[in-house]
Amino acid sequence: MKPTTVKPTTVKPATVKPATVKPTTVKLTVATRERIRALGGDTYEDTIVEALDLLEAARFWAQADAAIAWRTALSDEDRARLAAGEDDVDAAFAGIE
Repeated sequence: MKPTTVKPTTVKPATVKPATVKPTTVKLTVATRERIRALGGDTYEDTIVEALDLLEAARFWAQADAAIAWRTALSDEDRARLAAGEDDVDAAFAGIE
């Protein structure tokens, strides 16, 4: 059975309460500031957080895809050996909540 990757359709930006975060100054070029502004978020903070969330999601799925490709390229014997090791770990933690 070939593993499949399910990618999320939406990524919700992280929420940060202003009272818990101390603002800071970040030096940007005018061009970068204009790129952020052009993305149209309510605030620069919202736009940057959304962009970071999307970047992190993209990197996560790239790593997941690479892991699937690696595992798919293994021989049947190597996959069986990995599965046996995973079964041993599952058995060791069985019943622990």
